[in-house]
Amino acid sequence: MDLVNIFIWGMVAWFLIGEWRRYKFNKAVANAMDNFVIEMEVEVDGKTFFCYNKATKEFLCQGNTAEEIQTRFNLRFPDIRGAIVSGPKEALDALGQQLNSI
Repeated sequence: MDLVNIFIWGMVAWFLIGEWRRYKFNKAVANAMDNFVIEMEVEVDGKTFFCYNKATKEFLCQGNTAEEIQTRFNLRFPDIRGAIVSGPKEALDALGQQLNSI
Protein backbone atom coordinates (compact mmCIF):
# COMPACT_ATOMS: atom_id res chain seq x y z
CA MET A 1 0.00 0.00 0.00
CA ASP A 2 2.84 2.41 0.72
CA LEU A 3 4.29 1.94 -2.76
CA VAL A 4 0.93 2.78 -4.32
CA ASN A 5 0.68 6.02 -2.30
CA ILE A 6 4.26 6.97 -3.18
CA PHE A 7 3.54 6.32 -6.84
CA ILE A 8 0.30 8.36 -6.81
CA TRP A 9 1.89 11.31 -4.99
CA GLY A 10 4.88 11.11 -7.30
CA MET A 11 2.59 11.35 -10.32
CA VAL A 12 0.75 14.33 -8.79
CA ALA A 13 4.06 16.09 -8.10
CA TRP A 14 5.31 15.32 -11.63
CA PHE A 15 2.11 16.77 -13.12
CA LEU A 16 2.25 19.94 -10.97
CA ILE A 17 5.92 20.55 -11.77
CA GLY A 18 5.16 20.14 -15.49
CA GLU A 19 2.29 22.62 -15.32
CA TRP A 20 4.42 25.11 -13.39
CA ARG A 21 7.21 24.86 -16.01
CA ARG A 22 4.69 25.39 -18.85
CA TYR A 23 3.26 28.43 -17.06
CA LYS A 24 6.72 29.96 -16.56
CA PHE A 25 7.65 29.29 -20.21
CA ASN A 26 4.43 30.86 -21.56
CA LYS A 27 4.92 33.88 -19.32
CA ALA A 28 8.51 34.31 -20.56
CA VAL A 29 7.39 34.08 -24.20
CA ALA A 30 4.64 36.66 -23.62
CA ASN A 31 7.12 39.04 -21.98
CA ALA A 32 9.57 38.59 -24.85
CA MET A 33 6.85 39.33 -27.41
CA ASP A 34 5.93 42.52 -25.54
CA ASN A 35 9.49 43.67 -26.18
CA PHE A 36 9.05 43.31 -29.97
CA VAL A 37 5.40 44.04 -30.84
CA ILE A 38 2.82 46.21 -29.15
CA GLU A 39 -0.79 45.55 -30.08
CA MET A 40 -2.57 48.87 -30.44
CA GLU A 41 -6.17 49.93 -30.17
CA VAL A 42 -7.19 53.02 -32.12
CA GLU A 43 -9.83 55.63 -31.30
CA VAL A 44 -10.96 58.53 -33.47
CA ASP A 45 -11.83 62.08 -32.43
CA GLY A 46 -12.63 64.22 -35.44
CA LYS A 47 -9.75 63.67 -37.85
CA THR A 48 -7.24 62.56 -35.23
CA PHE A 49 -6.42 58.93 -34.47
CA PHE A 50 -5.34 58.09 -30.91
CA CYS A 51 -3.45 54.85 -30.36
CA TYR A 52 -3.35 52.99 -27.05
CA ASN A 53 -1.64 49.82 -25.87
CA LYS A 54 -4.41 47.25 -26.12
CA ALA A 55 -3.29 45.37 -23.00
CA THR A 56 -2.51 48.28 -20.66
CA LYS A 57 -4.62 51.09 -22.22
CA GLU A 58 -1.49 53.32 -22.06
CA PHE A 59 -1.50 56.17 -24.61
CA LEU A 60 1.13 55.53 -27.29
CA CYS A 61 0.79 58.12 -30.04
CA GLN A 62 -1.60 60.11 -32.20
CA GLY A 63 -1.78 61.40 -35.72
CA ASN A 64 -4.07 62.53 -38.50
CA THR A 65 -2.75 59.93 -40.95
CA ALA A 66 -1.31 56.43 -40.83
CA GLU A 67 2.09 57.87 -41.78
CA GLU A 68 2.01 60.31 -38.84
CA ILE A 69 1.06 57.52 -36.47
CA GLN A 70 3.88 55.35 -37.80
CA THR A 71 6.43 58.17 -37.51
CA ARG A 72 5.42 59.17 -33.99
CA PHE A 73 5.28 55.57 -32.78
CA ASN A 74 8.76 54.91 -34.18
CA LEU A 75 10.12 58.06 -32.50
CA ARG A 76 8.82 56.90 -29.14
CA PHE A 77 9.58 53.19 -29.57
CA PRO A 78 12.45 52.87 -32.08
CA ASP A 79 13.13 49.15 -31.46
CA ILE A 80 9.52 47.96 -31.15
CA ARG A 81 6.90 47.38 -33.80
CA GLY A 82 3.30 48.43 -33.37
CA ALA A 83 0.28 46.68 -34.81
CA ILE A 84 -3.17 48.26 -34.83
CA VAL A 85 -5.45 45.34 -34.02
CA SER A 86 -8.70 46.88 -32.82
CA GLY A 87 -10.88 49.94 -33.03
CA PRO A 88 -13.89 51.24 -34.92
CA LYS A 89 -14.29 49.59 -38.33
CA GLU A 90 -14.29 52.94 -40.13
CA ALA A 91 -10.99 53.92 -38.50
CA LEU A 92 -9.37 50.58 -39.29
CA ASP A 93 -10.54 50.78 -42.91
CA ALA A 94 -9.27 54.36 -43.31
CA LEU A 95 -5.86 53.54 -41.83
CA GLY A 96 -5.64 50.37 -43.89
CA GLN A 97 -6.28 52.27 -47.12
CA GLN A 98 -3.68 54.88 -46.17
CA LEU A 99 -1.09 52.21 -45.40
CA ASN A 100 -1.77 50.45 -48.70
CA SER A 101 -1.10 53.68 -50.60
CA ILE A 102 2.28 54.28 -48.88
